[in-house]
Amino acid sequence: MTFTLPASFPPDMKAADKAILVGLQQQPELWSELGRKVKERLRDLQIQASTSLDPHPADVFELYKEDLKRQIHEIFAPALQNSIFYKAL
Repeated sequence: MTFTLPASFPPDMKAADKAILVGLQQQPELWSELGRKVKERLRDLQIQASTSLDPHPADVFELYKEDLKRQIHEIFAPALQNSIFYKAL
């Protein structure tokens, strides 16, 4: 999974490529409409931009994964306890 933020784009990247990558993040289904060479070029640019993130979002997710699980459980626990499925168990 690649993460790209407009702030992480290299300064020498063309404005058109930046606009295309931002648009593809919003509508990823459009990747299928691109030609192979364009996809390869844009994926290389996307990977280049994602490696410049420090710390990488995937690393941050791994670091806080248990906290996120606990928070999600706390948020949805009342709804689960009030559901008919919980009472049936």
